[in-house]
Amino acid sequence: MRKIEVLSVLSGFVEVFLYSGIIFGWTSFRYILVEEGYFSRGCEIDVLNNSVLSKLSPANRSVMRNVQTKNKSITSTLCPYQEAKLNLVFTLSGSSLYLCNFFFGCIFDVFGSWVVRTLASLLLLAGMLLMAFSNPDHSILLYPSCIFIAIGGHVLMTTNVQLAHLSNSCKFLLFAIFNGLYDASSVVFFLMRLMYQEGVAIATMAQGMCWCTLLIHVRTLFFMPRKKLLADGNERFGRLSKITGCIIKIPARKHEISEEIVRMNLDGCRGSSKNTHSVDVPPFKTSLRSAAFWTTTTHYCTLSFVDLFFIGTLQPWLESIHEGSEIENTFVPVFSTILCSGSIMTVVPGFMTDQIKAFYQKKRLTSRAASLKALYISLACLSTLGAAVSLLKLIPILKLQYITFSLFVVFRSFLYYFNCSFIATAFPYQHFGRLFGIELTITGLVHLLQYPFVYISLNSFHGSFTIINSLLFSLSALSCVHSYYTLFHFKPALSMSNNENTINLRP
Repeated sequence: MRKIEVLSVLSGFVEVFLYSGIIFGWTSFRYILVEEGYFSRGCEIDVLNNSVLSKLSPANRSVMRNVQTKNKSITSTLCPYQEAKLNLVFTLSGSSLYLCNFFFGCIFDVFGSWVVRTLASLLLLAGMLLMAFSNPDHSILLYPSCIFIAIGGHVLMTTNVQLAHLSNSCKFLLFAIFNGLYDASSVVFFLMRLMYQEGVAIATMAQGMCWCTLLIHVRTLFFMPRKKLLADGNERFGRLSKITGCIIKIPARKHEISEEIVRMNLDGCRGSSKNTHSVDVPPFKTSLRSAAFWTTTTHYCTLSFVDLFFIGTLQPWLESIHEGSEIENTFVPVFSTILCSGSIMTVVPGFMTDQIKAFYQKKRLTSRAASLKALYISLACLSTLGAAVSLLKLIPILKLQYITFSLFVVFRSFLYYFNCSFIATAFPYQHFGRLFGIELTITGLVHLLQYPFVYISLNSFHGSFTIINSLLFSLSALSCVHSYYTLFHFKPALSMSNNENTINLRP
C-alpha cells in the first residue's frame, strides 16, 4: 500500500475507536445518568425526600438528587420506572443504528463515501449537542441524542470497512481490526465515567466531542475516496493523490489470475480487457432472493439480540443474582474494562481466517472459495460461543460471571467481524451497501423486542431474567444449524477451481 493508503487505514482505526460503537458502552454511561437523576421524576420516593424536593426550585432539584445518590444514608434505589426508561433509550438507540442502515447503504452505493460520511458527521454533531443541553429536567433529549450518536457512528464504521480491500493478503485481518475497534469504542463512555467521577460535567465532555467531529470532515476530504473504494479506475483518493488504476496489481502467474478476477468483482475494480476475462456479476435481485442471505440474516438477528440484551440488562441481571454494592463498584467496571479488550481479541479471528485462506489457496482454490472455507470455520466458532454465553448466564453463581464476561467479548469479536466479512465476500461487493443495510434494518426491528422483554422481566417475573435467558439459550443453540446449511449452500463455490470466474448464487 502507498503512504496515502496507510494513512487512511491508520486514521480510520482512530476514527472507528472514537465514534463508531460508543453506544455499546451504555453500562458506564448509565451510571452517569443515574447519578445525575435522569428520568427520576417518575420514581416513588419516601415522604421525607418528597417533601424536601417539592420545596426546591427546579435548578436545585438535580443538585439534591446528586447529594442523595452520593450519600448512602438517604439514597433511594433505582426504581423500575427509571430502569425501564433508561433501557428504552438504549433499546431505541441500538435499534435505530440498524434500522437506518438500508437508507444510508443506498446512499453509500449511489453517491459514495463523501456524501454519506458528511451526513454521519452531522448526526454525531447533533447528538453531542443535544447531550450537552440535556439535564434531569429535560431527560427526553437523551432519546434523539443517543439515537443520532448511534446512527452516525455506525455509518462511519460502514464507510471505513471498505479500506480492508486495500490489502488482499491481510484483508480479513483489517476487517477484524476495524470490527474490534468498533467493539472497543465502548471505552469512550467508560472514560467519560472516570472523568465524571473526577468532577467533569457531562455537558463539558459532550462539547469536547463536538469539536472532535471536525476531524471527521478533514479525514473525509483528504483520506477517503469520493465514491466507493475501487469503484472507478480514475477515482480520486481524497485530495492528496489520484488512483490511476487498480490498487491490487494483477499477477503474471497463470494460476493467480482467476483469483484476482474474482477479487476485482468483489471490489468493483475495473480490470483491463487485455489481462483478464469478464466476470459474471449476479444482479442485486439475485443476491436478495438467495436463501443464504436470509438464513444469514436470521442467524445474525438472533445472536445480535443476545449481544444487545446482555449489555442492556447487565446490571439488573447481576442484581437479580446478588444484591449489594459489589455489583455497582466491582462487576460493572470489570465488565467495561474487559469489553474494551475487544479490539485485541478480534485480531485473533481475523488472523486465523487469513491463515486458513492462504492454506486453501495453496491447494489451487480461487480466492473466493478459500475465503468462504475460512469464514465457515469462523461461523462455527461464532455459533458455539453464542450458545456458551447464553448457557453461562443461566448459572446463578456470581463469581462465574467473570468467565461469562470474557467469553462474551470473544463472542462479540466473532459476531461483528464475521457478519461484515461474510456479506462482503459471499455476495458481490457492488451490492454490499444495500445488502448490509437490509440485514441490519431487519436486525433493528428485532432489537425493538428488548424493551418488552425487559419490562416483562422487571414486572411480571419480579426482576428475574431466567425465563428470557433460557429462551435466548434455546435460540442460540438452534443457530448452530446455520453452520451446516451454509456449508451445503456454498458447496459448489467452495470447490471452485482456478479456471472458473463466475460467481454463482443459489436461489
